[in-house]
Amino acid sequence: MLKIINSFSHLAASILLIGFSQFSQANILDGDCSVQLQCPDNSIISCEGSNYSCSTGANYVSCNGQTTHCNDCVAPPVMDIVELIPAYYPPQHPYGRYELSPGTAGPNYFWSVNYGEIMSGSPGDQVVIKSSSVGWFTITVTATSTVPGCDKTTIFSENFYVEENPF
Repeated sequence: MLKIINSFSHLAASILLIGFSQFSQANILDGDCSVQLQCPDNSIISCEGSNYSCSTGANYVSCNGQTTHCNDCVAPPVMDIVELIPAYYPPQHPYGRYELSPGTAGPNYFWSVNYGEIMSGSPGDQVVIKSSSVGWFTITVTATSTVPGCDKTTIFSENFYVEENPF
């Protein structure tokens, strides 16, 4: 499935205004465009552009000079959540610190915790958590692809235990 969409009003206006100044014609011909392509694995990649900059091929879409290939649209990997500094209750500085291993550039990482508060780091590959009680809590990470036109998401989580603050 390949769908290329151009603004009909821009196309119709460009036909009617032949004979006006070059500046007016150029402004009208600057049109918004969008392309969408279904890849062999049934994933869909797409992009939007201006100045009719959109194009597509057998396994790519391109808009405004930025190209996305079918194989670029993959779900971010599941990673380990590693405890760097344990969280204690009652909480105090330096609070609990957790990071992804192995750290990787590319996806956006959004963190959440079921018993506590994210102090800083979300989005990012490391987070600071302020605990709300002694006991088990779950850290969940939602990793989203940063490839334009790719809507792949991976969600993973791990459980950690908050002990009473010994300090």
